[in-house]
Amino acid sequence: MESITDLAKKITEFLIFCYFQSQNLSLLLYVKLDKSFIYHSKIFFCIFKIKNRMSLNTNLIFKLFCLGLIGWILPQIMLAQNSITEAGQLYEKALESKNKRKIGRAAIGLGNVYIQERKNTSTAKKYFEEARQIADETNSTALRADVFFGLGMVDYLRKKYTSGTTKFKQAEELYGQMRNNEGRAKSFYQGGMCLLRLGKREEAISPLKTAHNLAGKYKLYEVSAGASKALADLYDRKAENFKKEHENEQDPKRRRQYQQVYRELKGYARSYRSMYNAMVRSLQDIKSNKNEVNRLLSEQEKQEKEMLIKQLEIQRQEKQLLQHEDSLKQQTLELEIAQQTAEKKTAQARLLWILFAGSLALVLFAIYFAIKIRKAKQEIEKEQEKSEELLLNILPHEVAEELKVKGTATPRSYTSVSVLFTDFKGFTFMAEKLSPEEIINELNICFSAFDDIAKEHNLEKIKTIGDAYMCAGGIPIPNQTNPIDATLAGLKMQDFIEKRKVERQTNGLPFFELRLGINTGKIVAGVVGKSKFAYDIWGDAVNLASRMESSGEVGKVNISGNTYELIKDRFECIHRGKVKAKNKGEVDMYFVERIR
Repeated sequence: MESITDLAKKITEFLIFCYFQSQNLSLLLYVKLDKSFIYHSKIFFCIFKIKNRMSLNTNLIFKLFCLGLIGWILPQIMLAQNSITEAGQLYEKALESKNKRKIGRAAIGLGNVYIQERKNTSTAKKYFEEARQIADETNSTALRADVFFGLGMVDYLRKKYTSGTTKFKQAEELYGQMRNNEGRAKSFYQGGMCLLRLGKREEAISPLKTAHNLAGKYKLYEVSAGASKALADLYDRKAENFKKEHENEQDPKRRRQYQQVYRELKGYARSYRSMYNAMVRSLQDIKSNKNEVNRLLSEQEKQEKEMLIKQLEIQRQEKQLLQHEDSLKQQTLELEIAQQTAEKKTAQARLLWILFAGSLALVLFAIYFAIKIRKAKQEIEKEQEKSEELLLNILPHEVAEELKVKGTATPRSYTSVSVLFTDFKGFTFMAEKLSPEEIINELNICFSAFDDIAKEHNLEKIKTIGDAYMCAGGIPIPNQTNPIDATLAGLKMQDFIEKRKVERQTNGLPFFELRLGINTGKIVAGVVGKSKFAYDIWGDAVNLASRMESSGEVGKVNISGNTYELIKDRFECIHRGKVKAKNKGEVDMYFVERIR
């Protein structure tokens, strides 16, 4: 049974509605009063029963209730009216400026106020349509996005959920183009709520989850709370429906599976419900803290203002006393000096002004030229840095330095350099299957990985020719570790290509397979040509490294006997015997299996 207080509230609401209905104010009250009188229309008959028993005048009851609650109703009516008045003033100012985008923005603001404060969808739609026309004329994506969102809210309030879903989708796409994540979150949320109202619960889950994630990321607490509650209700309903569908299942195994699904759905519901409750508490805390801070700030400002007034009053009184004491002396002295110094001061002031103006002009002139010189110097240094980077990208650092100093780079002989060659098997087959752009992209991915591996193991990239890749260790600065460095790099390159092959096979795409050969020996290195400098290496060791690659097998690191003798203590290798190499006869070759 309802309490006397609750019943009185409902009676009061209904009486106020009836009284103001006769005064043509029902629309204004409809916004702010609870709609419970619609569901409690029987209260009207209770009023007349009370009247008949107590012999009271019905009009007197109306007036007493209305006068008693006018202090509660009037502030809320004034708040709604103030919001519309302020938005209307902004709209009038925008019209006076004749700036279409300002007019469109003001029209959207006015439409939003009519929706939020009065739920007046007809007037709101009129302003949104005006803004829509301006958005089309000015080709403004921002205006168009806000218009679609506003029109979606109009449809939502009118329960036209299908067209509302379409408009929120259009708003989300436009907000996405502008990278307006707040607008996207609100559009996803309202679109999901439209789908819920249409009974499309499964379709509503995705936009509501997206809204929840965006709102959480960008701290949109109200959207996050609304989406969390909607998702919690959805998963609760989904869990209960699932339970009803399968509660008569007799198979124990399937029954356990269904129970597990039910628990997971309820777990989702609890999780979202927990997030919703936490968000509500956070919003309440934020509001409470904000009110407390505003109160403290207001008190502090009031105290500071009072103290400042007192200090100013004290200073004023002290100043008056000092002025009174010195007034006679000052007047006498000023009269005597005024006539004597008037002309002198005028001349001095003129001279000082000329000197100041001249000095200022010189300072400004010097600053201007200093800035120009500094800017020119920075531009020259920037261009030099670009040239340095470009040169170092083409040549090794030592060779580049020698070329800058001498104008030429002297070829150098090296006694122990490990040369690494790679070549792709199936390149022609892939070229037939893929477009030139796709081939170039795949080569770029592979060769970029090879560049990183070479740099990691102190190898110098020499060049690429088609699908072949060449690098070497021990140049331009000699070292003793280059056979090991090259072998480690070769194993990593084969490992990268194998992983790449598995990935492309999974996606149903053609793939590369790699042959790789290494040889260690004497070479000559240097820069050739007069233009488009290229750092290159020559010698029998280079040729034999190329034969190691062409005589190798896919997925293997094939090394010569020279390299094997230098690394055999660090790596497990398989002797292939003497294998015939083009133009080299039979040569000892080894497959590197792994690090010992």
